[in-house]
Amino acid sequence: SSTLQFQHKLPAPTEKHLPTPRFRTFACSRDGHLLIGGGRNRNIFVWNLQSATLVRSIQLPPSVRQVNHIEVVWNGPETRSQLAAVLCDDGVLRFIDVHSCKLLTEFGGETQIVDQFTTCPNGRYLVTIMSSGAVELHHLKEVLYGPEEKVKITVVKHKREHGFKRNSEKITQRPPIQTVREDKLAIILQGYGEYPQKYRKYIWRQLLQLPENLEAYNNILNKNTHGAFRKLHEDYPLKSRKMLRIFHRVLSAIAHWAPLFAELDYFPQLAFPVIKYLENNPFMAMEVIMTIVTNWCQQWFDFFPKPPINILNMVENLLAQHDSNLFKHFHTNKITVQTYAWPLLQTLFSEVLTDSEWVVVWDNLFSQHPSFMYFVVIAYLQHSRASLLKCTLIKDFDFFFHNKNPVDIHKIIKVAYRLAKSTPKELDPKYMLDGFEPLTQGQYPIFNKYPKYVVNYELKERERIRNEEVQFLAERALAAEARTQAESFRLAEEAWHQQQEFILQAEKERRKRLQEEDKKLEEQRKRVAALRREQQIAELQALQRSREHFMERQMMAQEADILRMDDELKRKMQLRDSETQQVIDDSNSAEFQTNFQELRNFMKEEMEREIESHKVPHPVQRAENIDRPDSSASGRASPERTSKKRDIHGSSKQNNPGFDDARQHVSFDFPVPDADSKDTGAPTESARSGFGTSYSNVLRDVIKLRKKLAQDARNPKQSGRMSF
Repeated sequence: SSTLQFQHKLPAPTEKHLPTPRFRTFACSRDGHLLIGGGRNRNIFVWNLQSATLVRSIQLPPSVRQVNHIEVVWNGPETRSQLAAVLCDDGVLRFIDVHSCKLLTEFGGETQIVDQFTTCPNGRYLVTIMSSGAVELHHLKEVLYGPEEKVKITVVKHKREHGFKRNSEKITQRPPIQTVREDKLAIILQGYGEYPQKYRKYIWRQLLQLPENLEAYNNILNKNTHGAFRKLHEDYPLKSRKMLRIFHRVLSAIAHWAPLFAELDYFPQLAFPVIKYLENNPFMAMEVIMTIVTNWCQQWFDFFPKPPINILNMVENLLAQHDSNLFKHFHTNKITVQTYAWPLLQTLFSEVLTDSEWVVVWDNLFSQHPSFMYFVVIAYLQHSRASLLKCTLIKDFDFFFHNKNPVDIHKIIKVAYRLAKSTPKELDPKYMLDGFEPLTQGQYPIFNKYPKYVVNYELKERERIRNEEVQFLAERALAAEARTQAESFRLAEEAWHQQQEFILQAEKERRKRLQEEDKKLEEQRKRVAALRREQQIAELQALQRSREHFMERQMMAQEADILRMDDELKRKMQLRDSETQQVIDDSNSAEFQTNFQELRNFMKEEMEREIESHKVPHPVQRAENIDRPDSSASGRASPERTSKKRDIHGSSKQNNPGFDDARQHVSFDFPVPDADSKDTGAPTESARSGFGTSYSNVLRDVIKLRKKLAQDARNPKQSGRMSF
């Protein structure tokens, strides 16, 4: 949909016998009617997109655990059946008819494991990437229905004037390939000096006639890693882990093919440039190295483990033939052929040339006789003769032949071709070495062109050394374990002693700290005691101040009470005097005088009786002002009252001598109505009520006086002056 809107949701399989799909891949048919999906189980599911329903579930063979990739194959417009190409985890590509649920064919297997695949939109071709790294192109109909006829066109050399003759034969191993005529390749190489970068690997495969023995290659890879290259990563630490893994795999495979290369110390240096250039195709890299070893390294291993003396003598003779001055310079400075030629050969020129220069050299070497490589060595020496003639020290020569130097590789190749043409027959290596022989089809050839007894001896020695090394490693492991245990015991003992010293030191520190704490505690106690004494003193001072303040307040309160009582007494006396005076003034009746006189006499007698009975030893506070009217308010007293008053006092004094002292302080002066008063009639109502009030007040005061006198008589020490 162009709007990217949600259309519908497809139902997931809900059957109990089916495991959870966990889909990984989907494919849609060309007409858009079907959707096929698979995942982490051995079932594929088909949905109808028009009805949004699950149509069917197809179960794959038991060897399948999951589905990696699915594609719908175009089967033509005339057929209604839909073919699904299903790649599973076992490396087998299966073609299934979705409608009939039938398995049509299988592609791949144990020897040909398919990693990835794709089909063209018109359904004509199938492209697969195999586990070996090979990319294969197949006709899809031949894969589905079988090949009708397989014919291989090859190029066979016939020495004729008009070129080559075509011949045909049936194929047994490889699918049909198209070759390029060698005369055309020679023209390209002669014109450009190298092959096109895009087709170089294809041309190398054709020139070397690689057999592509995949089954034999897989059989070699199935063997374990060769023991000679277990420490390859230590001797050749490469940055790329992928490159190191491929390097290790190819070297182990070649060592299993020929045991000599497990003992050859410079073999990794010889194989590395080829493996580096063919990094993405280790299968081709292994066959290229085998071809180089069997053709371009002829007679290299006749004097193993020594360098090939015969080949180096051949190179020395060529140098002496074509550049005698340089040869004399090497001889004068005692530089042997092992110094200036063998480093170039054993690394296949990779140490002195860059990658682009190296492939140019091998484009020409693969197109010529194997002996042409030695002319390239002489051409390189002649091209660099100006620098070499200036060198006189061995270390300078070693540095020159183990490092890359700026050269013009095309000039070197031209010089090599010129030297090959101008070399006399008795010195030409072409007549001393065999021609090119490709690897055999089906199985790789046996490589035994080396002294077997030396290699066998080396193998035995290596095995013996390996066993001794294993034994030594075991003994060293035991010794290391014992040393480790002894070291651990020593460390444990030292740790224990350190711990004990630490404990003793800690105990001393704790004791010292406890003593310091005791001193601090004692000082703190002293400070606390001093603070407590100061606090107690402060509290006592505060208590004393509070007590003094309280006493002052009490005294002030008492003084205030006395003043208040004095004021109240004065007020009451004034009120009483005023009322008494009013009563006296208002009442002049004989009855009032008689009652008042009787009451006065009665009170006098009672007082005298009380005083007589208690014998008061101390004076009583003056109460003379009680009920005594002021001179201004009392009016004029009659002579009779005055005389009566003297008689009472006199008689009391005679009866009780102490009474006279008390009389000085206590006197009862009751207001008596004046006989000369003008009001001689009976008193009015107001005078009676006023008299009654004054009478009750006088009676209450008399009772209070009696109680006070009785209390003073009981407590003579606490008695004091009384005030009213």
